[in-house]
Amino acid sequence: MIVPPMPPGMPPDSGKPKVYLEMVKEQDVKLAKRLETDFRYFAARCLWIVDKGGNLIRFKFNDAQEYFHSEVEKMLAEKGLVRMIVLKGRQQGLSTYIIGRLFWIAITRETKSICILSHDDDSVARLFEKVEIFNNELPEQARPKSEEDNKYALRFANKSKFFVLTAGSGNKGRGSTTQFRHESERAFFKKPKEINAGVGQSTADLPGTEIYRESTANGYNHFQKEYTNARARLGKYRAVFIPWYWQSEYASEPVQPFIRTQTEERLVSIYGLTDAQLQWRRDKIKDDLDDDEKEFKKEYPMNDVEAFQMTGESHFDTEEVMACRKSKIVGKGIPILSCDPAGAGDRTIIALRYGRQFVKIWKYKNMKDPRLIGILAQLIDEFRVVKCFIDAGYGHGVIDGLHKLEYNRIVVGVHFGKAAIDADRYANKRAEMYFNLRKWMRQEGGARIPDDDDISQDMAAIPEAEAHTGRFQFMDKKKIKKEYGRSPDIVDALALSFAFPVKEHDVDHAKDKHAAINSRNNSQVTAFATYRNRPGQNRGPSRRFGNRPWQIAA
Repeated sequence: MIVPPMPPGMPPDSGKPKVYLEMVKEQDVKLAKRLETDFRYFAARCLWIVDKGGNLIRFKFNDAQEYFHSEVEKMLAEKGLVRMIVLKGRQQGLSTYIIGRLFWIAITRETKSICILSHDDDSVARLFEKVEIFNNELPEQARPKSEEDNKYALRFANKSKFFVLTAGSGNKGRGSTTQFRHESERAFFKKPKEINAGVGQSTADLPGTEIYRESTANGYNHFQKEYTNARARLGKYRAVFIPWYWQSEYASEPVQPFIRTQTEERLVSIYGLTDAQLQWRRDKIKDDLDDDEKEFKKEYPMNDVEAFQMTGESHFDTEEVMACRKSKIVGKGIPILSCDPAGAGDRTIIALRYGRQFVKIWKYKNMKDPRLIGILAQLIDEFRVVKCFIDAGYGHGVIDGLHKLEYNRIVVGVHFGKAAIDADRYANKRAEMYFNLRKWMRQEGGARIPDDDDISQDMAAIPEAEAHTGRFQFMDKKKIKKEYGRSPDIVDALALSFAFPVKEHDVDHAKDKHAAINSRNNSQVTAFATYRNRPGQNRGPSRRFGNRPWQIAA
């Protein structure tokens, strides 16, 4: 139990009445109890840190730490334990928070084992320095006796201990038992699978245990997959992202006259940045990152999608994608449906577009052709679709099925590898559609896509096109999946919407087709009602006037 310092001006021999001294004692007990149970309260009163200016100051949470603390406490209350994957920018104080929290746990609880793990020796040393500063600057009354204190471990008299490991060897930590673990800069671990099998097995999923996997991004690797799964709530970990603009110190006095660029105007509209934050961003890119805006996005991300982008440009700019996600445009125009049927291990994606807006995206797993035929036929009827473009690579059976249902002039198969309309500019149809999609997103007045992180992730995984023999061509989809860890199914579905121009006679045909379908449906409904209302007739389902085949399949 932590023994707090005596209140100022209240020594035991103060001569105050006994009742008053008992009240003070009771207050001390409450104070000690709060110091043991409230980390924020403890940190501000008992912990000291070295700030960015090299000054020793009390540990008071910044905005990023406040947010992270609330997420930790929330999970602890809901699940009884903490499993966090933290994606962050540079120097936001998350490592300091985690180390401080684990130090607080070590000195207030008995027999706890805490492991600090990082990607190299220097990083481990810097993290352990934080532990040493916490311990050395702790008020005398609250400091437990140390039984072991060296550069690899710190053991207290209450039998709780810290020990540090470097993640260079996957065998590190095998056989140890821990209740708390901090894996710092996990994106840079060279042997994550071996680490998981070693020290990763040292912490059981028991109440009160805490594990933190914290890192800046390092492209599309194991950490990106872990974070993406955690964000989708696949598994026991929860994802937390901390953007750079939450740091109040990341702001500079704007240089006058301050004129925002087009990109900066977009950042203001999406994230609400101030001119002071924009000035800080300009200075950081120019002075510290060699005018490399891509590197800034990696080190100081605005969102979790741009954090994971690999070196080199993506075909779809993350800020343009975000602007389309946040757009309020209401699409008007002819309805166009597009579908990318699933290949091996992929998803089936269906997209519906009205002019400047993709109004809906449907995602399916394990989709079979008969069911997909039913779903598409129903959507074509429901939304009076003029054209439905389907990837012919895996969708030839679906296309044939819809043609047999007399949608042959509405449903069009598209071969991604075939010649483009503008064959002088694009090496294949896929390149042409990707450029058409980007052009649509950049049109004057804007465009709108669903506000879905999954879309941004897919678009960020498309590297910029390369020009072969003067024509644009994109990396093969299988190679993208191998290098970036995801197949851009959503991008393919969106791009299919721009496969071919829709002409006036297409619209006229679709109107006639849907009018005939409505007439037939109305006739069936009327006949069905007449049949059902005949005296003595069975009220059960009618075989003659039942659902349409594709409605049953859907």
